[in-house]
Amino acid sequence: MRKYLLRVLLWTFVLQSGINVARALDRFVVYEAPQPPAYEVVWRQLIGKPQARNIVLIAGVSAYPMLSATKQLSWVRNDIRILTNVFKSQGFDEIIVLDENDFNETNLAFLFEQHLPEVFRGAPGSRFVFAFSGHGFTDKGADGEGFLLKGNAVSLRDGMNAISFTRLRRWLEPLSRMTFQTLTLINSCDSGSLFNAAPGMGDEGRPDMLKEGHWALTASRASESALAGPTGDRTRGTLFFETFNDAIARGKAAVVTNNGTPEKFISYFGLIEYMKKEIYERSQHQMSPTVGALFKSGWAGAFVFRTGNLLEAVATVDAVRQVNLEWGILGDRVFPGQVTYILDRANYKASQIVGNDG
Repeated sequence: MRKYLLRVLLWTFVLQSGINVARALDRFVVYEAPQPPAYEVVWRQLIGKPQARNIVLIAGVSAYPMLSATKQLSWVRNDIRILTNVFKSQGFDEIIVLDENDFNETNLAFLFEQHLPEVFRGAPGSRFVFAFSGHGFTDKGADGEGFLLKGNAVSLRDGMNAISFTRLRRWLEPLSRMTFQTLTLINSCDSGSLFNAAPGMGDEGRPDMLKEGHWALTASRASESALAGPTGDRTRGTLFFETFNDAIARGKAAVVTNNGTPEKFISYFGLIEYMKKEIYERSQHQMSPTVGALFKSGWAGAFVFRTGNLLEAVATVDAVRQVNLEWGILGDRVFPGQVTYILDRANYKASQIVGNDG
């Protein structure tokens, strides 16, 4: 009888915990788009997945009460703001934030194992981003297991109060099978150890925007520190996400065309080229961002980003499926037989106009 009562109490606690986390979802979701912007409607038509959704999960820990004052990361709060603004401008449908003590196993398990799978199962062709900013470490040098520290960590190498990269990959892998493209952004010391369990292809090749892809970009190598923000300036984000903001929101990673104007899109390849070069130089050669495909199924394709307010997207629906992003399918170029999507800012609808070959 006693064992039975203990089991009942245990299951009651588990169920109640799950209910409490589910109720907290309203607090975690900081933004929901009323409807997708016009350029996102075009994108979903191009990949043939009109029900697709874009969701980003932003996690960050700035306060570590058990660590010294010099180990606090006030810049992370600005990283969360930066990332929220970037992905809102990129037309994401849902932005979820786990900050400070909300970054824990219970909340992550609920999101990765319940909420996100439930959404993606009914939305084929979706894209997902996971981004983290905070302390991290590896337990055995460059070849060891990597960890992301939670807010209750008692030291910079507290594996008991941390999320391991092995566990993170186990959460991400099922989502990769449900989604079209995923991108993982990790900003912590030793973050390159994310690839230790199953190394990806590195930065070779040029992934196509219209193919499935599951990639990650980390702020540093497996045994390398990641710099925080500028000393004395707590209004800025960390070096990694300030550079990410420059690349996307300010369009600095966009390819400049022959007439001197930047493209309206930024490929993943363009993003990593810019990030690696800029961070290496801005950190005075102290940081070397690492890039790779997280899963074997994720090498062929990768994210595409938009620059600024995209009011008109010109794309050849048939040809764009066969031509890589970098080789002349974007910007203001118009080809015979092309379908031009004119985006109506007022009612967020896309109308098709037959190309110039009649």
